[in-house]
Amino acid sequence: MKNNATLSPIKKKIYIIVMHNDDHLETDENGLLLLKSIPESDDFSETIDIKTRSRNNTTSSQMNNTTRMRKRSRTDSVVSSIMDAVEQIKVNNEHTDMNTKDPGLKPDDFYKKRMSSLRYTLRTLLLSFVKNETKPLVYIQENFRNFVLDEYFIYSANLGSHFFYVICLPMTRWIPISGNHDYSRDLIYLLAFSIYLSGLIKDYLCLPRPKAPPIIRITHSEYTTKEYGAPSSHTANATAVTFYVLLQLCLSIKQFSIKQIILFFGMISMYYTTLTFGRLYSGMHGFFDLESGALIGLLTLAVRLVSKNYLDYYLLPKSSILYPIGHVLFGYCLLFFHTHPVEMCPCYEDSVSFIGVVGGLEISDWLCYKLGQNYLPWVKSESLSYLLPLPLNEVTDSNTKVILLRLLIGVSSVLLWKEVITVFITKKIFKLKTTSILSNKTLKQEEIKEFEQLPITVVLLRYWIYAGIAIVSCFVAPVIFSVFGLV
Repeated sequence: MKNNATLSPIKKKIYIIVMHNDDHLETDENGLLLLKSIPESDDFSETIDIKTRSRNNTTSSQMNNTTRMRKRSRTDSVVSSIMDAVEQIKVNNEHTDMNTKDPGLKPDDFYKKRMSSLRYTLRTLLLSFVKNETKPLVYIQENFRNFVLDEYFIYSANLGSHFFYVICLPMTRWIPISGNHDYSRDLIYLLAFSIYLSGLIKDYLCLPRPKAPPIIRITHSEYTTKEYGAPSSHTANATAVTFYVLLQLCLSIKQFSIKQIILFFGMISMYYTTLTFGRLYSGMHGFFDLESGALIGLLTLAVRLVSKNYLDYYLLPKSSILYPIGHVLFGYCLLFFHTHPVEMCPCYEDSVSFIGVVGGLEISDWLCYKLGQNYLPWVKSESLSYLLPLPLNEVTDSNTKVILLRLLIGVSSVLLWKEVITVFITKKIFKLKTTSILSNKTLKQEEIKEFEQLPITVVLLRYWIYAGIAIVSCFVAPVIFSVFGLV
């Protein structure tokens, strides 16, 4: 016999407790349990002769246990299935909870050696704001977080995603809200340049996102967690679009009833709150990120409003082929003189995509003006030649059918270009797997590495892939509509 307080884990013995209903456990004078030891053997295994139980007691005990297990099993299986599903969602939502590798978190000397003095000074000054925001962000998640809000903010974040813009932005051209005013050019310019400016400043400042842990990242888009933090591109987009829509509502407020006005203002307020507060709730951005993003959104809107008349009503309709060529060259300048980040960050790819969309938009709209009434059936006048009108002024069954067919043909055309034709060109002609090279590298790297500049051919290819999306949406799709009598 050995006292359990004197057992050594180094000795090669096995200690067991054999318990039955009629067993009497032996204890020492201090009340401590005495364990029986099995003698040591060459293979550390011995046969243990356990006292035989009565047949009736054993059978009765087994039946009772079986009955209890069957009663529990059905309930337990349902509960365990639900808990497993919830836990799996939690795991997916919190996959960046541990061991997150973010850019912007290296020692200060790393950035000081690779930045100009002005750039490093600005980063050091603003970094203190970012670090001081951890506690309030943790407080938000600890006090407001729940399963329903997790899912809501995860999926609502797609309102600022690539796929949403590719599919939904062209719809503003295919289904015009007004017959004498175009909103699609404004929206494309606002979104494109708010993305470009926010990406440019992100790469210049190299400020980190809120640190995780203790912050929990709640997102389905893993590559976005590998971007720098400030400014928030979601907030920049939301601010520019929200204030633009509010401005348009105010200019035409006499056309709506009070109920409609309240409804519209409520919807746009919900949109803005969702995209901004959602970035705090999901741990993707801090307060400074949102503030700087909002400033960029307002700046983009102001520049667009000031330059709109000159670009859209003077240069575009009256210029020669130098107009679209000049826009393409201007886009190249913005991209090739773009600030390089210190670490690997995929922001630059988004900038290339949206600048490409603007270039394709200008090519399409210039073609509409130049081909005009002679070649394009939907052009009814020289002003706003690119505007695609609905064939009927009132909402009827025929009008609804036209809208649905336009959406079907338009979305199919965009997806055919984006997912089939450009994939073939990228893989077969340019021998590349994808043009999202930075995104793929940031996801695969085990630790944050220094930035690697994209080859010029990849930048140009990506530019024209997204310029092609705009050309398909704004010129090719309307031509197909006219062939099928949908204009």
